[in-house]
Amino acid sequence: MTWGPIVSMLKSMEKMLQQYAIPVAFIDGDKLAELALEFELELQPTVNDLLTAIVNREDVESLINAPVSTDRVVDCSSIFSAESRLCSPSY
Repeated sequence: MTWGPIVSMLKSMEKMLQQYAIPVAFIDGDKLAELALEFELELQPTVNDLLTAIVNREDVESLINAPVSTDRVVDCSSIFSAESRLCSPSY
């Protein structure tokens, strides 16, 4: 396996974590590599797919499912969109 698919999967993971303003996620490198192999054909992983490689999945899921508060930044577009914009809460 080359690093290309793993780097792509890390970028997808980073986008998801930023979208949901997750402060800490512990990634299982072996599971991430397995995901990279599975999605090597340019398919985009879902949030649930990415969650399978997170060791503290329950903590991350609770933040993803929590109502958005005014101190969290939320990505308004698709996490894999080329035109991602960040929406700041209005004051």
